[in-house]
Amino acid sequence: MDDDEQMSEAIKNVLTPDQVLAGALIILRCVFHTLKAIWAWMWEKKNGMEKEHRPLIMGAVRKMMFAKTKFECLIWCIIAIQRAKKLAAPQKLTYPKAFKEYLLTKYSRRQEMCVAYRKGLLTRGQNTNNISERAVRTVKEDAFMRILSYNPVTVVDVLTNEFEEHFRSKLKDVANNRHPAQLTIPREYAVLKDRVKHISAADIKISKDPLWTHVVPSSSTEGVFYHVNMILGICECPQGDNGSLCKHQLAVHLRHGAISPTLPASVTNIAVSEAWHLLGKSAGNIPSFFLQAANSTSLTSVASPFLASKYPGMVAGQRCGSIEAGSSNSTSNNVGANCGDGPTSLPKGDLTAQFERTFRLEQAG
Repeated sequence: MDDDEQMSEAIKNVLTPDQVLAGALIILRCVFHTLKAIWAWMWEKKNGMEKEHRPLIMGAVRKMMFAKTKFECLIWCIIAIQRAKKLAAPQKLTYPKAFKEYLLTKYSRRQEMCVAYRKGLLTRGQNTNNISERAVRTVKEDAFMRILSYNPVTVVDVLTNEFEEHFRSKLKDVANNRHPAQLTIPREYAVLKDRVKHISAADIKISKDPLWTHVVPSSSTEGVFYHVNMILGICECPQGDNGSLCKHQLAVHLRHGAISPTLPASVTNIAVSEAWHLLGKSAGNIPSFFLQAANSTSLTSVASPFLASKYPGMVAGQRCGSIEAGSSNSTSNNVGANCGDGPTSLPKGDLTAQFERTFRLEQAG
């Protein structure tokens, strides 16, 4: 959430006192908006901070926010205060006192805004509120078309009818493997993949602890091992303890084929399977050609019994029917209906070229 006291108080008022004492609510403030508020305070004329001093002090504040340990967070808070005093001393400026009070007020809420205090929380590496802001933007642009002249009845109608069709369209893009996120591999994935080349399948052991699934050796320190839970998508390492993708999870995926929720949508078919679950019978006969992920990963390990019984060829990663020009099954309606006719392998290569080729064949049919 934003660095807004009124918003946090409104959220707390929803809960009962017993829920607040039990820790039912954990407020995490957006790091970006917190730094933005501190930067705005520095620019206020009444505070009297020199223009040349602001970037130097802000650098220390930023390191305090992104510190990896609680002790490091405290050290950078002290450094920021001392740096302000040192910069203001030659000109005998008075802003360090006000800045100290302001920064200590922020530091008193460090559990809400500093990354060091989010260890063990399943944030998936998200320290900003970009997801919620993007959701609000989708409502404003795709549902209400940036129009303000809606009465309450119309708002309910748009959200329950038109907005549902919007999400249904997005789900069909995912089910067809046509969503932009499924066509590109993030740079982070490529970097981590390069770091686990030396880890073999024999190095990864099955964990005897029921809380974890695998044990992966450290790539930098000999004799150190990290426990990984591929079901939850977490790891004991500093990068993966909050649910972010780490090289140890990726090593288990590459060597043992296990699926983690932190893996990109472009390398697994989990998103495709979930889209089919949500669409149900309204998904229609979608050509199984588009259900094959970029790395030709099979849906067998994640598909539901419903998918396995209705589309056995699709679930097994087979090509259902034929889309060759001039064949009896060249139309799009028959491509998805003849799943299981034969275990013909899917063509490999550039996905964009495959999409264009299939589109031309469907048009010709």
